[in-house]
Amino acid sequence: MSKYGNSYSGNSFLEWWKTHYGTDYDGTSNISKTENMTEEDFAIGQTLLSNYQKTQKIESDFQESSNKLLENYTAAKDTFDKNKRQSQQNASITLDKLKKYLPTQIKAQGLGGLGVSESSMLQAHNNYSRDMGAIESEHTQKMSDLERAYGESLGNLESEKNNLLYYADKDENGKSISGSRKEKV
Repeated sequence: MSKYGNSYSGNSFLEWWKTHYGTDYDGTSNISKTENMTEEDFAIGQTLLSNYQKTQKIESDFQESSNKLLENYTAAKDTFDKNKRQSQQNASITLDKLKKYLPTQIKAQGLGGLGVSESSMLQAHNNYSRDMGAIESEHTQKMSDLERAYGESLGNLESEKNNLLYYADKDENGKSISGSRKEKV
C-alpha cells in the first residue's frame, strides 16, 4: 500500500478489478466500495473504469465500421465480378451469333467463295479477343482501385482508432490521467 492509501498502482482496470474483487470483470458491473477499499482505491477504480469503457466503445465502434467497410468492399467486388461475367457472356454470344449467321449473310449477298467469309470470321475472332481483353483489363483496373480504396479507408479507420485510444485517458491538457496518478504513488 502506498503512502496515499491505495493498494493498486497499475493502469489496467481489469487488474484493478481482480485485485479488489478477486474475480474477472464481467463487463457490466459498476464499482462499489468495499470495506477494505480506501477512498483513493475507489477513485482510481472509477477513473480506470471510465477509461476502460471509453476504450471498449472505441474498439466496438472501430469493429462496427471495419465490418461495414468490409461488407461494402465485398458487395462492390461481387458487383464487379458479376458485371465482368455478364460482359464476357455478351461477347461470347455475339461471337456465336456471328459464327452462325455470318456465312449465311455472306452467301445471301452473293459473296460466297471469295474468301470474304474467312476474313469476316477472322475479324470476328479478333474483335472477340479484343473485347475479352478490354473486359479483363477494365475489371482488373476496377478491382485495383477498389482494393486501394479499401486499404486506404481501413488504414484511416485504424489511424482514427489509434488517435482516439491515445487520447482516451488524457485530461483536457493532454496529460495522462493514469500517469499523473502514478506520480503520486
